[in-house]
Amino acid sequence: MKIEYDQTRKNMVDNQLLTNSVIDHDLLASMGNVPREYFAPKNYQSVAYSDMDIELDQKGRYLMAPVSIGRLVQTSQINPSDVVLVVGSGIGYSLAIIANLASAVVGVEQNGELVEQATQILVDLDVGNGAVIQGDASKGLPSEAPYDVIIIEGSIDNVPPSLFKQLRDGGRLIAAINQGAIDIVTIYKKTGEDIGSTQMFDIKLPALYLTEKVAEFIF
Repeated sequence: MKIEYDQTRKNMVDNQLLTNSVIDHDLLASMGNVPREYFAPKNYQSVAYSDMDIELDQKGRYLMAPVSIGRLVQTSQINPSDVVLVVGSGIGYSLAIIANLASAVVGVEQNGELVEQATQILVDLDVGNGAVIQGDASKGLPSEAPYDVIIIEGSIDNVPPSLFKQLRDGGRLIAAINQGAIDIVTIYKKTGEDIGSTQMFDIKLPALYLTEKVAEFIF
């Protein structure tokens, strides 16, 4: 049976985003236009618009649920002139959404296969102001800094200090800080050399491991 993705996408906006406090008009328009099914593995395309995280590989990388991405992006309050960095950008779905809202968006992703897939999809969708680069997500992408907005796409224990250094004065960083059973979405704002933070709302995101775990040796 052929799936009518246009209608499914509209249902996502009406029944998932709007009912979960995602109300920004431009963001809703972008999420209503970006074909999420392009970013889902073939065996998950039929459920691409379900309210669920979709596994992308065997290493814990996920395409986050639409509501999670919508709420993170909305919290960042992206302006048309902003340059945005997405840390742990996976297969690039959020970049395609943000590209419609910002001046430019770049993602850093550690999984080389996902970078290749994301790059091809963004080309296929003619996203000219977005790119994914392979690199150590914990270090961000200093070569393209400073950024007006940094979004960390996954649950983390703490924000690496190097990411704060890549924020422009007045810039903001959005992260979901793990607190055990829940994550707390926190917005950090940079003023001069100071970083202020405000806790926004509870969420539960897939974990994003920003540094490689060091093996423990027992003697």
